[in-house]
Amino acid sequence: MSTLLGILSTAQSGLSANATGISVSGENITGANTPGFSRRTALLENRPLGGSQAGGVTVAGIQRAFDGFAERAVLTESGYLGAADARAGAMKRAEQVLVPGDGFGLDDRFGEFFAAWDQLAQKPDDLALRRNVVAKGEDLAGAFNTTATELDRLRGDLLADAETVVEEINVRLAKINSLNERVTGSPANTSGRAELQDERDRLIREVAERLSVTVIRNDNGSVALLSSGVALLDGGVVRSLSVSTAAYDPLDPTDPRTVLKFEATLPGGSPRDITAGVEGGRLAGLREARDVDLIALGEDIDQLAFDFASTANALHTSGQDLDLNAPPDLFVGGLGPVPAPPGTAGNLAFNPALRANLRTLGAATAANPPPGGNSLALQISALQSSSLAGLGTPAARVAQIAADTGNVVVGAEGERRLRENTMSHAAQLREEASGVSLDEEMIALTRFQRAFQASMKVLQTADQLLQELVQRL
Repeated sequence: MSTLLGILSTAQSGLSANATGISVSGENITGANTPGFSRRTALLENRPLGGSQAGGVTVAGIQRAFDGFAERAVLTESGYLGAADARAGAMKRAEQVLVPGDGFGLDDRFGEFFAAWDQLAQKPDDLALRRNVVAKGEDLAGAFNTTATELDRLRGDLLADAETVVEEINVRLAKINSLNERVTGSPANTSGRAELQDERDRLIREVAERLSVTVIRNDNGSVALLSSGVALLDGGVVRSLSVSTAAYDPLDPTDPRTVLKFEATLPGGSPRDITAGVEGGRLAGLREARDVDLIALGEDIDQLAFDFASTANALHTSGQDLDLNAPPDLFVGGLGPVPAPPGTAGNLAFNPALRANLRTLGAATAANPPPGGNSLALQISALQSSSLAGLGTPAARVAQIAADTGNVVVGAEGERRLRENTMSHAAQLREEASGVSLDEEMIALTRFQRAFQASMKVLQTADQLLQELVQRL
């Protein structure tokens, strides 16, 4: 009888173990299309024969398929892709600011301004033509103002984007810390623990997309996250990230430009500046676009505005107005002279004194006096084909700025496409290591099902023999 009871025990262990295998294969099939799902395997072991044991099989645990190399590749490429995507998106918006559409760009306003002077040269004392010159001058100054304002607004939007990304990182770090506690408190090699680890790894990948991280996996199942020279998460302690702005040039208090500043703070501690260490993820892409690309673009616009306004002012003040007086500056900066960069484009204005008194607009020179003199108007019109500060004509410099911005956009888009490809390869590598093959799972499911049926047959046979034995006794 003891032998029959042993057979029953063996059959029962087979039923239990194979039922677990069926359950695990079912989980794999169900989660096959779930992002971040890692394949699980039921670990079956022989139960030792002898003593109180009658042999059979036992479930040693549930193993989660995980490849550290593949996961590190995904995290690294996630950071690169996040940075490239953020920069490309920002610079596409900058390109739209610089080239808003046909008839509204700086090159169009320059053309209209020079055409107005050319028309004035044909009849220098015509007040209607003078009024047109003033209107086109105001339009040109307004185009510079609008471009500068839109670039400033874009930089403000990128700051807001960075604030949103930082908040998203902080939320995910808190969730990862909570999952750390649940993983370490969960029994090892169980399906529940594997599910918690999958969720935690998904959140880590989302953090890596926003800020490049290095993951340290501890023996107890918890993880630590390092980034930008600090431990964002370690031993249950989470640093809180924040973003603010700092002076672009600390030695020049008059420079209005700012750059992003990232800080990490321990609970109850002082903030630590990590800006220099932010080299990957969306935060790095936003920082490069805002504090490198857009500042360079703004500097080019400011320098063009300053060179043109200075040249035009020098010409205009050398001539004579309709009352034989020296004309005032064509362009001013608010209530004063045209300011040197930075900030020239945003503060440029066509001199309001010229609209107040159209006779003060100069079109002649002492050698070619008013009212019929037009040599000054021709000289200002000729600026259209003159090199400003030896760097090219106004139209050529606008085109060069647009081309430079376009090159940045093309480069950023190319980097994004490259990173999409490398990310795809990394994801494929992870899928090969941890993904689910439905064909393999169907084979495993069939194998476990048949083994379960066989164990059930053994159990039924042993039960029948036991009943016969009892009846004979």
